[in-house]
Amino acid sequence: MVSLYEIFHTAPAVKDFTVEELVEIARNLADRNRKMNVTGILHYRDREFFQILEGDRKVLNNIIDNIDDPTKHGNFHIIWEGKGYDRAFKNWGLCPTISGLEIEHGLVAQETSIISTAKQLFQELNPIYQL
Repeated sequence: MVSLYEIFHTAPAVKDFTVEELVEIARNLADRNRKMNVTGILHYRDREFFQILEGDRKVLNNIIDNIDDPTKHGNFHIIWEGKGYDRAFKNWGLCPTISGLEIEHGLVAQETSIISTAKQLFQELNPIYQL
């Protein structure tokens, strides 16, 4: 049995992203994450990405190694990581409070009733995001 692990990180964006661009990013990543049994949420605010990833630790470390690239993000920072007990998200997707266009249902993160450490920290850093 694979034990659940979670990582909450932030990374500055290399440019301002439109909602359309964020949706395209989500389309590309959602399929990959689904295949790897990774759930979580991606939020974008003021040229900063916040992301929670939940899944197998080795899989998450591979994803983080790809994200932690100065040519893509610059000052990548892990806010919290550790063992998870239950998933806080049913899928991986965009935060539903990203302003702008309607985001298709399959690309929005679907929450569970679980409040994990990463999810609690995410909500503290993003007070506009409420359950």
